[in-house]
Amino acid sequence: MESKNEHWKDKYLDLIDQVERDKARGEQMDATLRRAISRLSIACRGLDNRLDDELTRFSTAVRQKVDVDSLGVRIDALSEAIVGLDHAPDAPTYQPATSPPAIAPAPSATEARVLDNAGPALKKLLDNVSLGPELVPQLVALREQVLPTMSESHWGPVIETFLSLLSTQQAQLAGDKANLERMLEQVDGRLDELAVYLMGDKDARKDERDSRDALTTQLHGEVDRLGTHARQATELTLLQQHVSTRISAINAHVQDFRSREEDRIVRLEERGELMRSRIDELERETTNLRQSLRYEQVLAATDNLTRIPNRMAYQEAIEQEFARWSRYPRPVALAVWDIDHFKSINDQYGHKAGDKVLFAVAQVLRKHLRNTDFVARVGGEEFVAILPGASTDQALRVVEELRRKVSHLGFHFQGKPLQVTMSCGIAQIQASDTPDSLFERADRGMYRAKENGRNQSVVESA
Repeated sequence: MESKNEHWKDKYLDLIDQVERDKARGEQMDATLRRAISRLSIACRGLDNRLDDELTRFSTAVRQKVDVDSLGVRIDALSEAIVGLDHAPDAPTYQPATSPPAIAPAPSATEARVLDNAGPALKKLLDNVSLGPELVPQLVALREQVLPTMSESHWGPVIETFLSLLSTQQAQLAGDKANLERMLEQVDGRLDELAVYLMGDKDARKDERDSRDALTTQLHGEVDRLGTHARQATELTLLQQHVSTRISAINAHVQDFRSREEDRIVRLEERGELMRSRIDELERETTNLRQSLRYEQVLAATDNLTRIPNRMAYQEAIEQEFARWSRYPRPVALAVWDIDHFKSINDQYGHKAGDKVLFAVAQVLRKHLRNTDFVARVGGEEFVAILPGASTDQALRVVEELRRKVSHLGFHFQGKPLQVTMSCGIAQIQASDTPDSLFERADRGMYRAKENGRNQSVVESA
């Protein structure tokens, strides 16, 4: 029983560790979303005084990490301010004849840069954010609304919808956390029952020892009395009577002991059957919990659009690769791809076409890399692959083959053929590298490939 108790303790501790890791990932996602909201709020300032005030209050609430209900109040107020922009009058109802019409001041150079960058920043934010699978269709529809020619007046509804999706995601995360906490409470209750059972089993063993000791004492007493009567007896008949009496007493003690033992065995069997049922139930609950956590981990590490690993999964994979490399040094190459002229594809054919290109490219990379390789989408049109055991020359051959396969994909949009190409940078782990420095070096190689004319691969040395 003690070994079983230790077994369940280990399972319980493993479960707690898993919950802590998922909680950390959730907090990391929450921090990323809040940071993105704050930056998006900065880009929307200057349209209206009331909107600026609400953006300030909203940004403060985000930084202070208020709860979901308080954040919802700020989102509602921000939505009303955004809606108010559409209802604002175009001009005053009265204008003195002697006064020239009011002219809105031209935006400053800084404001102009913010306005110019707000659209692309919003598009990039929508491309990179990860939501739950049930919110993906709404996010895709929202991405399609963001066009290069979209005016400032249309940003408000898009931002409002985006904030609503984030609020829904936050509420879902809170619900998942609550469900997980309830599940852990149930598991904890089952473990308490197991502990009570083990304590009861210990008490039952003590009762068994006490009963055996009592029987032994009674038998010794009867034997002693029988010996005394045998020594004192003067007649055979009288001795026979004493012997018969003592044997009857011994038999009564034994029968009483057997009766107590049978009752105890029945109780133990009932308690054992109940505990087996509880253990089976606990096994099912922990299995369901592990499957749910595993599914949530896969979702959190998967890019919604391309269905390959995302940036978070890449960060974890490259850190693990560096840890292995520090123990067992071997060649490890990193390749960074970027689709050439991807913005032009989105601008000319729309975001649906761009999404199809991203998905098709991702499938080519995943299908034609080894099982030991790792590929992920880490940005809007940027992909990365970890190639363990590959030298620079080997990695270059692999990357060039993939680049050619992508360039041969047959895309047709609006009745016109479209060739998609990629530029790639390659770098190999060096002794002085960190995950960031390795990526930066491969990224420099990718930009060199673009500067050299695109649709090529460049190896960036240390």
